[in-house]
Amino acid sequence: ADPGGHREHLETWTVADGLPGGFVQALLEEPRGALWIGTNEGLARLEGGRLAAWTTADGLPDRSVLALHQEPAGALWIGTAGGGLSQFADGRFATVQVGEGLAEDMVGRLLPDRSGRLWMCGNRGLSAVVVSEVEELFAGRRERIVPLTLGAGDGMRSAECYGGTQPAGMVTRDGHLWFPTIRGAVV
Repeated sequence: ADPGGHREHLETWTVADGLPGGFVQALLEEPRGALWIGTNEGLARLEGGRLAAWTTADGLPDRSVLALHQEPAGALWIGTAGGGLSQFADGRFATVQVGEGLAEDMVGRLLPDRSGRLWMCGNRGLSAVVVSEVEELFAGRRERIVPLTLGAGDGMRSAECYGGTQPAGMVTRDGHLWFPTIRGAVV
């Protein structure tokens, strides 16, 4: 209890409660208050005390979820440790990987910019995809995407941007995107 007489209350959600994996790697709160949880073994959503979970058996492309971003319309973007970039919408996963043009299949952070692109950081640098082009790929109206990629040849001291710390990137109020690298921050 604190000096004012209030009691702290902790709730723990584990594998025993249905959480896929015990190592939480990403958290995202929805505007309505539901919580998305990315773990080393899948994806979960906690709302009103109820936990729903998805794994590779449900179509998640990789068991390790590293990054989460939700569009205002509700679609959830998921960055994985080796399965590329997925969108979860209407109860289904759609995924883009290196074979369809993604810069790399390890996505450590997802940040939207003001021009409709989704920025990602990984072990090989920064990349950005146009969200509408990825959605065209998912709808079968496009065979490949062409991301913008940035690395050591573009002035970065190191292309390794995964960071290993959270958050592994942020958008400032003025719209600048910041990412950690193993040799400093890049904006």
